[in-house]
Amino acid sequence: MASGTRTTVILGDSLTGDGGWASLLPDDATGGGSAVTDLGRAGQTTDDVLALLPEVVAADPATVVLSVGTHDLGARRLGPEPTVRALETILAHLRRDLPTARLVVLSVPPRARELAERIRVVNIHLRQFAPVVRAEHVDLWPVLGSGDGELDPAFSCDRLHLGPEGAGAVRAVLASVLAAGADRDAEADADAVPGADAEPAADPTAAGDDDASDAADDPDAVPDDGSAPDPHADDDAATR
Repeated sequence: MASGTRTTVILGDSLTGDGGWASLLPDDATGGGSAVTDLGRAGQTTDDVLALLPEVVAADPATVVLSVGTHDLGARRLGPEPTVRALETILAHLRRDLPTARLVVLSVPPRARELAERIRVVNIHLRQFAPVVRAEHVDLWPVLGSGDGELDPAFSCDRLHLGPEGAGAVRAVLASVLAAGADRDAEADADAVPGADAEPAADPTAAGDDDASDAADDPDAVPDDGSAPDPHADDDAATR
């Protein structure tokens, strides 16, 4: 990737019937100084996305947009708990391997009414977990859902894939989210002074014995290196 190019990786299921995310991205997503790697595939599950993570990391993206989970609940007929665990694992791995990237995770969108409660449970846990790995959660339900929890019929003919109007609704949401991130990136670049003296990095081994003991005794301590915690390190104590 050319120096100075900011890459956005789109990862997960397609949301649209033809696969890919081309119709869901804002028109200026591939503008000057930016590039998009589209890893959206029709029918992908969380297992498929886990297998793609090395390709995501190799792209060295500035931003990753993740949308997956609907086919776990639908085609694979998994329950909310295994779906949530898989989503948390994906996000934790992305944060571990891309510590400075911007992670944007979309809620599992509404679809058929009979799946509404399972999707709702997944999205509650996804929204709660996102801050743990410094990911931004984007809720698509206010835009795509109807009052009974089903995908708005105006946006889909099969209660799963988005038609042109549904794609346009998601595009508008993504345009706002991605533009906000671009503004923050521009501000950070403007504040950076090339060649400025930086503070020396702290020696992570220089902490006193008391600090080390305190960290060891705190099971909820966040690693100082910015890495993501293991979302399932204490499953016996976790409650859903």
